[in-house]
Amino acid sequence: MALSLDDQVWQAHHWYAVAVGSQAKFEGIQQKINIGQQYKESIDAALRLSPTQAVLHYLRGRWCYEAAGLSWIEKKAASALFGVPPQSTYDEALECFHKVEQLSDKPWKANQLMIAKCQLKCENVTTAVEYLQQAELIPTVSTEVSHKNVVRVSK
Repeated sequence: MALSLDDQVWQAHHWYAVAVGSQAKFEGIQQKINIGQQYKESIDAALRLSPTQAVLHYLRGRWCYEAAGLSWIEKKAASALFGVPPQSTYDEALECFHKVEQLSDKPWKANQLMIAKCQLKCENVTTAVEYLQQAELIPTVSTEVSHKNVVRVSK
């Protein structure tokens, strides 16, 4: 693995986190939390090496969003595994997503969608709608963040 060859390359941490994170959706609670911890550690390492990479702040924001939304049972499982469950807030996720906007030369539809989702969780409906409207105007370059996803969140 690239990390074992040189752990001072931010891209190695980035892609390791992406690979590990993609497994989480297919796992049970215990393994999902373990994967989440590995994901966070890799993103944090990549951010230490290259703090101006917008994609890293986006991935960190996704982690914060997921951690903020853990259910009671997921938090209990994490406490059993690590002593303390992953802790974050929707406001922390928003900080990461706003950092993406600062670092990017053009807006990302996925980032706009995540800002809107955070704003909804924080009960800032008007602001969420504004971000959803902005997201609708950004061309779709990935099927992951299609126009349908933006419309689905806006309902």
